[in-house]
Amino acid sequence: MVNRDDTPAQSEAGPPRSDAAVDGPDPDDLFVALADATRRRVLWYLRAEDEVAVDDLVDVLAGWQLADTDVVDAADRERIAVSLHHVHLPRLANAGLVEWDAGNVSLADVPAGASELIRDAYEYDRAVAGVE
Repeated sequence: MVNRDDTPAQSEAGPPRSDAAVDGPDPDDLFVALADATRRRVLWYLRAEDEVAVDDLVDVLAGWQLADTDVVDAADRERIAVSLHHVHLPRLANAGLVEWDAGNVSLADVPAGASELIRDAYEYDRAVAGVE
């Protein structure tokens, strides 16, 4: 359906957009951050913790991997630590989702919409895995 001025009708164009800017992560950065299971797990864990030591986060992720694979050795733990330091935490920090230094990481103050996406992404992961 097209209006007289050749613009899409409201039903085709979707809901009206607000002109108010949202103070939060860039949508592309947010969705890239959520595109990886490890980053979704980090964000979900940080929703429950105010701040966590990076070494403790490595232990938590190793525990999740153990649930997935039944075996986690020292090499796996080292791989998790390296990927957190060089890939996942920088990407989450660049997206404005976490605050991170060499020793600790915490969830940044994100708008409600981004927080809901984090929650929904994790719940979807659980549903796909058959976890209730």
